[in-house]
Amino acid sequence: MTLKELQIFALLAERGSVTNVATMLGVAQSAISRQVADMEGKVGQRLFHRTGRGLVPTDFAQSMLPRATALVAEMRQFADDVKAGAGTSGGVVTVGFVPAVATRLSSLLFNRLRQTFPEIRLSILEGYSGEIETWLATSRIDIGVLNSYRSDNAIRFQPMFSSEIMLVGPADSTVIDGPTIAFERLADVPLGFTVSPNNLTMLCERIAQRRGLKLRVEARSDSANVLHTLVASSGLYCPLPYHAVSARLAAGEFKAARIIGPSITQKVVLATSTNRPLSLPARRVAKLLIDLKQEFLADHRFPSRGEMASVTG
Repeated sequence: MTLKELQIFALLAERGSVTNVATMLGVAQSAISRQVADMEGKVGQRLFHRTGRGLVPTDFAQSMLPRATALVAEMRQFADDVKAGAGTSGGVVTVGFVPAVATRLSSLLFNRLRQTFPEIRLSILEGYSGEIETWLATSRIDIGVLNSYRSDNAIRFQPMFSSEIMLVGPADSTVIDGPTIAFERLADVPLGFTVSPNNLTMLCERIAQRRGLKLRVEARSDSANVLHTLVASSGLYCPLPYHAVSARLAAGEFKAARIIGPSITQKVVLATSTNRPLSLPARRVAKLLIDLKQEFLADHRFPSRGEMASVTG
């Protein structure tokens, strides 16, 4: 199999859509389909099951995927190293952000890059932690800023900051009446959660299951903005880190209380794949992100526990 075929194979395994991959590579769908047929002819086995939802890798394809991904990543790194050796310090660096930090941190990063390394171009994706880990493992992105949790993927983490989880509700909430709220109270209110695998959602559901609580999840969305709107205008509540809603709290749009019994702390980390070393431009972007965390935290000044009463109104 050629390097081009391996790249197409890895992309199809990740995205599951001929249309999506064809659009990404700027080729016709028929060309991708022919490549798949050629690859299957070369290996003598089916690589994908065709389903109503798209392509699903066969067991044989799944066994090939790690090596294929590593080879594609190695070739990409080789090209980056050649450029760096030729004195080219620019290039495209792809960064994935979780929604809670995406808007502000990507803006800070872009502005700083324009000042210090204008030859570097950013490609920015937004997704939840599970998605970002997958993107890192498949070399779709160079760097991820995500919420840490135990993972089987080959990823290295560098801590950025921590944030306590709060129950966020509408500004006129009578449920939130103090600086803290017991976890068990989550079973008494209508909740909004994410659709995609998300560490905070899964953690809340596990805690509730262990305590014999049934959570009233009335809406799920992959959009942070949609969840925020449902909280503000539809009376839903959502467990969220403080920095995700600090601006709306300051504007009086939301009310919030720190969840206790147990307290939940979310750790935001910078992550890179261990499958391949970072290129010079990607290393520069990673360093800038770490440098920018203090500026980000200044924008979202985290209140002390003693100050939380003012946050809840």
